[in-house]
Amino acid sequence: MRHLMKGFIVLAGLFGFFGIALAASTPTIRWEQPRCIDEGATTKNISAAFFDNRLHVVHRGLSSDKIYHHYYTNRWHGQARIANQSSADTPSLAVLKDELWMFHTSGGKGKDTRVWMSKFNGTFWEDDRALPKEIQTDIQPAAFGDPMGGYVALLFKGKGSPQLYWGAVKFPSASDDRLFETATKLPDQKSDYSPTLVRWGVTWHHVHQGNSGHLWYSSSQSGMNHIWYPNLMIPGIKGTEPWLVVIQGKMHLFFLSQESGSAPTRLGYLMYEDKGMWSEVKYFDFNKKVNDIVIAVNPADNKVHMVFVEKGTWKIYHTKQFGN
Repeated sequence: MRHLMKGFIVLAGLFGFFGIALAASTPTIRWEQPRCIDEGATTKNISAAFFDNRLHVVHRGLSSDKIYHHYYTNRWHGQARIANQSSADTPSLAVLKDELWMFHTSGGKGKDTRVWMSKFNGTFWEDDRALPKEIQTDIQPAAFGDPMGGYVALLFKGKGSPQLYWGAVKFPSASDDRLFETATKLPDQKSDYSPTLVRWGVTWHHVHQGNSGHLWYSSSQSGMNHIWYPNLMIPGIKGTEPWLVVIQGKMHLFFLSQESGSAPTRLGYLMYEDKGMWSEVKYFDFNKKVNDIVIAVNPADNKVHMVFVEKGTWKIYHTKQFGN
């Protein structure tokens, strides 16, 4: 791969939108040299999360619906197939207590569009099982674990519809496997693309891509019986693959810019302050075309990690924050 910059990469700050009040300056993130995690690992989309002091990555095969798993300590451990599990779209990961949860669409299970789930205890993946019929989708759902509430929240596009729904999974006991609440429609919130979801403080937040390429933002009250506020377009920004993450107590949004055309992909990122205010967007040039990104923060040292897929070769790369 071509060197992005010897040693590390500096994200250059640019003003990316107008017509919105700018909050504090977005901190600049410097990145180490990206490295291919496994020459044999190819896919179009990925999911990643920190669990048990390791960065875990799951993905479908490039030409199959089989699901593969990698993990990173100080080096990457090669891909291993998760036995007897398949998915029609990219799986999603969430961490809750002492388990890594994975949610995926049906894979080789005919026309079944239910969401299936499995849990990883650090050594073994359990067999997957279908969630109740209220949760159905035909693309990757967003998932995020809420340790305070003791459930994994799901945000997903309805089956054959752009309507967005909210649901949650909670197991009251080892012998009681059931959905904590049925799927709830988010009024006037629609997307043909996978959303991103995060809990920041006591509030839930999500961003999704609209059909025009604009990114839309919404938040909700905390708890299970809550109300989602109307979604608001983030002015002047067009992008794909949005990803929300909390970095040092601040919520950040990362996305792939749609403004680069045939040029190498640009990564945009900005920080949310309060009451609809976002900081100025900053950009980073990948010097290659990128199809998907995932951002994860290591809870041990608060450093930011990025995993991305190179378009065309479909190889998976990893980089992490350089310095502090």
